[in-house]
Amino acid sequence: MEIKKRINVIMQGGCMICPLCHSQKKWKIKRDFAYYPHQCGIAVEDEINGIENIFVSADNKVRFIICCDTCKVAMETDSMELINKENYEKYKDEK
Repeated sequence: MEIKKRINVIMQGGCMICPLCHSQKKWKIKRDFAYYPHQCGIAVEDEINGIENIFVSADNKVRFIICCDTCKVAMETDSMELINKENYEKYKDEK
C-alpha cells in the first residue's frame, strides 16, 4: 500500500502585542515540511524567530504559538492561510 505524503509550504508573518507586558513581537516564517494524511495535523516543535510551535489543521490553515521576548508568555495566533507572501515580506527583515 502506498503512503502519500502531503507537502505544505508556509510563508507567513505578523506582529503580536503581548497581553501581559504589552511589548510588541514581530515574526516571520518560511518553511517547507511534509506530513502523512492519516494524521489530523502536525505540530512542529522548534523555534524559528520566536515561533515555538506550528499547527496545521486538516483544512490547510495554520496557527502559531509565539513566545514574548520580554516576559516569555506564550501567545497563539488566529488561524491563517499557509501562504501570505505580503505578510512575510513585511516582516522578513525583523530579528
